[in-house]
Amino acid sequence: MLLRKKIREFVCFFCFLLVGMSLGASEKKSYEELDQTLIKLVSFQTVPYNEAENVKQINWIKEQLKGLPLYFEEYSSKGHPSLVITTQKTKSPKLWLIAHLDVVPADPSSFTVTIENGKMMGRGVLDMVNKIFA
Repeated sequence: MLLRKKIREFVCFFCFLLVGMSLGASEKKSYEELDQTLIKLVSFQTVPYNEAENVKQINWIKEQLKGLPLYFEEYSSKGHPSLVITTQKTKSPKLWLIAHLDVVPADPSSFTVTIENGKMMGRGVLDMVNKIFA
Protein backbone atom coordinates (compact mmCIF):
# COMPACT_ATOMS: atom_id res chain seq x y z
CA MET A 1 0.00 0.00 0.00
CA LEU A 2 2.84 2.41 0.83
CA LEU A 3 4.52 1.73 -2.53
CA ARG A 4 1.23 2.36 -4.35
CA LYS A 5 0.84 5.68 -2.49
CA LYS A 6 4.42 6.70 -3.35
CA ILE A 7 3.91 5.85 -7.03
CA ARG A 8 0.65 7.84 -7.08
CA GLU A 9 2.43 10.81 -5.46
CA PHE A 10 5.24 10.58 -8.02
CA VAL A 11 2.83 10.42 -10.95
CA CYS A 12 0.91 13.46 -9.67
CA PHE A 13 4.19 15.32 -9.10
CA PHE A 14 5.35 14.43 -12.62
CA CYS A 15 2.08 15.78 -14.10
CA PHE A 16 2.83 19.13 -12.52
CA LEU A 17 6.44 18.99 -13.72
CA LEU A 18 5.40 18.26 -17.29
CA VAL A 19 3.34 21.41 -17.62
CA GLY A 20 5.85 23.46 -15.64
CA MET A 21 3.33 24.81 -13.18
CA SER A 22 3.81 25.85 -9.60
CA LEU A 23 1.82 24.38 -6.74
CA GLY A 24 0.27 27.80 -6.14
CA ALA A 25 -1.53 27.88 -9.53
CA SER A 26 -5.30 27.88 -9.53
CA GLU A 27 -6.95 24.48 -9.89
CA LYS A 28 -8.96 25.57 -12.94
CA LYS A 29 -5.84 26.80 -14.72
CA SER A 30 -4.05 23.60 -13.76
CA TYR A 31 -6.70 21.43 -15.39
CA GLU A 32 -6.72 23.58 -18.52
CA GLU A 33 -2.94 23.30 -18.82
CA LEU A 34 -3.08 19.55 -18.23
CA ASP A 35 -5.76 19.21 -20.93
CA GLN A 36 -3.61 21.20 -23.40
CA THR A 37 -0.59 19.03 -22.61
CA LEU A 38 -2.51 15.82 -23.31
CA ILE A 39 -3.98 17.32 -26.50
CA LYS A 40 -0.46 18.18 -27.69
CA LEU A 41 0.89 14.70 -26.90
CA VAL A 42 -1.94 13.07 -28.88
CA SER A 43 -1.22 15.32 -31.88
CA PHE A 44 2.13 13.62 -32.57
CA GLN A 45 1.60 10.89 -35.17
CA THR A 46 3.98 8.48 -33.49
CA VAL A 47 3.08 5.39 -35.48
CA PRO A 48 5.75 2.65 -35.75
CA TYR A 49 8.64 3.47 -38.06
CA ASN A 50 7.83 7.19 -38.10
CA GLU A 51 11.13 8.00 -36.43
CA ALA A 52 10.94 11.71 -37.26
CA GLU A 53 7.62 12.16 -35.45
CA ASN A 54 8.79 10.09 -32.49
CA VAL A 55 11.92 12.25 -32.21
CA LYS A 56 9.76 15.37 -32.49
CA GLN A 57 7.62 14.17 -29.56
CA ILE A 58 10.70 13.32 -27.48
CA ASN A 59 12.13 16.77 -28.13
CA TRP A 60 8.82 18.39 -27.12
CA ILE A 61 8.76 16.40 -23.88
CA LYS A 62 12.36 17.41 -23.12
CA GLU A 63 11.51 21.06 -23.83
CA GLN A 64 8.61 20.92 -21.35
CA LEU A 65 10.95 19.60 -18.66
CA LYS A 66 13.82 21.98 -19.43
CA GLY A 67 15.22 23.72 -16.37
CA LEU A 68 14.17 20.98 -13.97
CA PRO A 69 16.76 18.90 -12.10
CA LEU A 70 16.43 15.94 -14.47
CA TYR A 71 18.85 13.94 -16.59
CA PHE A 72 17.99 12.88 -20.15
CA GLU A 73 19.49 9.99 -22.07
CA GLU A 74 18.39 9.25 -25.63
CA TYR A 75 18.76 5.91 -27.36
CA SER A 76 17.73 4.49 -30.72
CA SER A 77 17.46 0.89 -31.86
CA LYS A 78 16.39 -0.09 -35.37
CA GLY A 79 14.69 3.25 -35.96
CA HIS A 80 12.89 3.31 -32.60
CA PRO A 81 13.99 6.27 -30.46
CA SER A 82 13.80 6.11 -26.67
CA LEU A 83 14.13 8.64 -23.89
CA VAL A 84 15.17 7.84 -20.32
CA ILE A 85 14.58 10.54 -17.72
CA THR A 86 16.08 10.23 -14.25
CA THR A 87 16.37 12.45 -11.21
CA GLN A 88 19.97 11.33 -10.68
CA LYS A 89 22.76 10.37 -13.04
CA THR A 90 22.42 6.62 -12.79
CA LYS A 91 21.89 3.60 -14.97
CA SER A 92 20.17 1.67 -12.18
CA PRO A 93 17.31 3.71 -10.68
CA LYS A 94 15.36 2.15 -7.83
CA LEU A 95 11.99 2.86 -9.44
CA TRP A 96 11.14 2.58 -13.14
CA LEU A 97 8.01 4.02 -14.74
CA ILE A 98 7.96 2.78 -18.31
CA ALA A 99 5.75 3.76 -21.25
CA HIS A 100 5.97 3.61 -25.02
CA LEU A 101 5.53 6.58 -27.33
CA ASP A 102 4.28 4.87 -30.48
CA VAL A 103 0.62 4.18 -31.26
CA VAL A 104 -1.14 1.89 -33.71
CA PRO A 105 -1.59 3.46 -37.18
CA ALA A 106 -4.99 5.04 -37.72
CA ASP A 107 -6.83 7.70 -39.67
CA PRO A 108 -4.99 11.04 -39.27
CA SER A 109 -8.14 12.57 -37.73
CA SER A 110 -7.66 10.38 -34.64
CA PHE A 111 -4.57 12.44 -33.74
CA THR A 112 -6.85 15.39 -33.00
CA VAL A 113 -8.51 15.21 -29.59
CA THR A 114 -12.27 15.53 -29.42
CA ILE A 115 -14.28 15.77 -26.23
CA GLU A 116 -17.43 13.68 -25.98
CA ASN A 117 -19.59 13.74 -22.85
CA GLY A 118 -16.69 15.22 -20.88
CA LYS A 119 -14.25 12.52 -22.03
CA MET A 120 -11.24 13.07 -24.27
CA MET A 121 -11.08 10.88 -27.35
CA GLY A 122 -7.96 10.57 -29.49
CA ARG A 123 -5.17 8.21 -30.51
CA GLY A 124 -3.41 6.84 -27.44
CA VAL A 125 -5.51 8.69 -24.83
CA LEU A 126 -6.46 5.40 -23.15
CA ASP A 127 -3.23 3.62 -24.02
CA MET A 128 0.23 5.00 -23.32
CA VAL A 129 -0.08 8.66 -24.28
CA ASN A 130 -1.82 9.32 -20.98
CA LYS A 131 1.00 7.47 -19.15
CA ILE A 132 3.59 9.70 -20.83
CA PHE A 133 1.42 12.63 -19.88
CA ALA A 134 1.19 11.38 -16.30
